[in-house]
Parts: sequence; structure tokens; C-alpha cells
Amino acid sequence: MADNRSEPLPATFNDFKTLLIDCYHLAIEVLGMIAVNNENQLQLITSCLFVKHLNLTRAVLLLFDNNLLSEVYVLLRHQVEAVFVLKACHEDAAFLEEYIKSDALQRLKIGNIVSLGGTEFSENKHFDKNKVDSRKAELK
Repeated sequence: MADNRSEPLPATFNDFKTLLIDCYHLAIEVLGMIAVNNENQLQLITSCLFVKHLNLTRAVLLLFDNNLLSEVYVLLRHQVEAVFVLKACHEDAAFLEEYIKSDALQRLKIGNIVSLGGTEFSENKHFDKNKVDSRKAELK
């Protein structure tokens, strides 16, 4: 992989980077104002996606600082996808339910990997197979 850091960031990105920095600082302020009702699935999903979006923005800014533009494009696409998911969750209750189920399915898959992982997990003093099996049963 070529080292792009020796080249300055193209001037065409200056306005975008400035806007992104301003948005990031505003989002940090907004984050402190968010109160989430744990019983409201949409609020939970929205707040999690907001934090994800905020973390991705910080990563984009760090990549800009290192002039890693191809990586910036990848993260920006990921951010746009998160916005689409958020919009779909807001507009369609059925999509929200499926989105939540997909997370449970992902956690179940991870639980299966941990259960079948052999000695990698079982030798860890914090590993509790009964807890993993119990959580897998809940997710099913």
C-alpha cells in the first residue's frame, strides 16, 4: 500500500473537511442532550446509530489528517448506509422489528462460534459455558 501522507490533502476537500468538523462538534453537543427511553425500540436504535455515526465521523477526520482518501470513501459509504437504516427504522415498524431480529441472529451466531470454539474460549478463566448456552437459548 502506498504512503499518501507525504502529499497534502487536495484543496477540493477543504470545505468538506471544515463542514465535517463543524458537524462533529455540533453532534458532540447534541449527544449530551439525548435522553433515551429504554422501552422505546426506535429511540434505542436511533441513539446507537447516532453514536455509530459520530464515531465514524471521528474516524473520517483522522483519515483526512493522514490523507488516506480511499479509506475515507469506505467510511463515508458506511455512514450513508447507517442513515438509510435509520430512515427505514423510523418509517417502517416492520423493518425496525426485522432489524432488531437481525441483531439477535448475529449474537446467536457469535454464541455458536464461542460454544464451538474449543480451547480458545474454554481455557479463559472468565468463560462460562452455562451463561453462553443460556443466552443462546434466550436469543432463539
